[in-house]
Amino acid sequence: SGALKNAIDWLTRGEKQSLDAKVAAIFGASPGILGSIRGQLQLRQILLFANVFILPQPQVIISAAHEAFNDDGSFKNDKTAQLLKELVEKTLNFSQKIK
Repeated sequence: SGALKNAIDWLTRGEKQSLDAKVAAIFGASPGILGSIRGQLQLRQILLFANVFILPQPQVIISAAHEAFNDDGSFKNDKTAQLLKELVEKTLNFSQKIK
């Protein structure tokens, strides 16, 4: 989104770039069939240029987001929940390793 891009631009201004050598996880949801894949690819390019470390796998792409969640906010599909958990765990582990 434009707001996210503006925030990234703000964080990478000047000599002291706040995102330099940080670790990030990318995932997303959308109502469409592609489930935010195009947005994630663009965000990945932007963050790589800002020297942010992003793990390539697993990619969490939630399509038909309006149907993907239960009323309590949990995932209807256990595989999606497991992928997101794996992404978070791998990102945290990587972050600890490069500290």
